[in-house]
Amino acid sequence: MMGTKESGVSTLTFGLFPERTLRVSLHFVDDVTPLLVSSSSSSSSSSSSSSTTTTPDDKFAICRANRVISLQHVAVAANAALLRRRQRDPSPNKQSAAMETILCLAGSTNTFSIFQEYTFVVNHNNNNNDPHRTDETSSDKPCAILVLGFDCADTDEYNSFLQTTGLTTTEPSTCPETYFERERTQDETNDLMKVYKLSKQEIDMSSLEQAILTRVATKYFI
Repeated sequence: MMGTKESGVSTLTFGLFPERTLRVSLHFVDDVTPLLVSSSSSSSSSSSSSSTTTTPDDKFAICRANRVISLQHVAVAANAALLRRRQRDPSPNKQSAAMETILCLAGSTNTFSIFQEYTFVVNHNNNNNDPHRTDETSSDKPCAILVLGFDCADTDEYNSFLQTTGLTTTEPSTCPETYFERERTQDETNDLMKVYKLSKQEIDMSSLEQAILTRVATKYFI
């Protein structure tokens, strides 16, 4: 994986897929309500997941940044997503590359639970559902989100998507690298360990990031 950075937007490229690019930017929102998607409007988790993108070509997706450990995590997940899409071609049920990347970001293989945990899907069949669950949205500070954009023709196309979702181009001080390199609290670490089903021994053998990358890189392939 290689990457470049411009105006707070990081662009990832892939050795196995030199024709593909992935733009990633970090944003903080005070109210996630405009991002929420009702799962009751779809008949399956697959159709529900596709509705979390807001463009007809499915180039883009939005996910919770606190579930991601680093840009390398995004890169590993995106590479796995592209491999899975190539293996399933021409399956009619194939996810978009952006949504497949979110599936590959997670520690779980349960599609529905992944979209509940990583995106902004609200399941109205669950009486205990809370759109502000288990993360930054439960406090009075803004929620950190990542925007993923595959194969944008140029920066203007990416920025156009940000504008349609009410987001703005990020400044370098709020770039993804700055967010991921911060020192995490013990609560954040414990939450990531729980989400990725990691033991303290796994982390002690390497690091939290390496343990997550190993889980993500192998979950669909072993």
